[in-house]
Amino acid sequence: MNHGIYIAASGMKSRMEALTVASNNVANAGTVGFKKDRVFFGIFNRVNGSNLEKALADSAVAETTRTDFSIGPLMRTGNPLNLALAEDGFFTVQTPQGIRYTRAGEFRLDSRRQVVTAQGFAVLGENDRPITLPPGPVEVGPQGDVQADGVVAGRLKIVHFEDLSLLRKNGQVLFEALPGAVQTPPERLTVKQGFLERSNVNPVAGMADALANMRSFEFLSRALHSLSNDVDKKAIDEAGRV
Repeated sequence: MNHGIYIAASGMKSRMEALTVASNNVANAGTVGFKKDRVFFGIFNRVNGSNLEKALADSAVAETTRTDFSIGPLMRTGNPLNLALAEDGFFTVQTPQGIRYTRAGEFRLDSRRQVVTAQGFAVLGENDRPITLPPGPVEVGPQGDVQADGVVAGRLKIVHFEDLSLLRKNGQVLFEALPGAVQTPPERLTVKQGFLERSNVNPVAGMADALANMRSFEFLSRALHSLSNDVDKKAIDEAGRV
């Protein structure tokens, strides 16, 4: 197979993957607690052949996608059940698929007065049980202690992971700990009541990233078309000499 065609096709696939990631980032620029993804690229080794093939050989191809866990800006809401982590760590929640972790502190009370996420998943305390609040004004301390009308209901289970690469996204704001992930109490913990952590996506940079990948895809598409025509012409010429 023509090396240039293989490189162009692989590059188109990679750029499409990168465009999908960039588009998803931009679409979630307004999602509380969302963490953007980044595509990391490798480079093809140079191949012998035409100048176009050599140019394509320097084109990047996607190798892996990783989540950027940098902290997003905090937004004041005044809602006592809106919580943000000013430093590292994750809230712990119970889902039908098991324990998951999140930075999206857009919490509320369900019909049983249990603290739940916006999706309805129970937020867990340090005893690995849901936190149930009595009636009254809610107060959450900087270390995650929760009380209502002066009655202590528990302390939020907030964990730190030594290796964030062992967290896998489940949906947009939940993360699953993969085998081998080690969790510890955060060394630095500040829970801010009445705040939410916004997405760490910069919409302008995200749009520029999406546009760059779209242009690269179009370049590779034109290159693939040109190389395919060259292969067809060569095949016709060889057939004519038989």
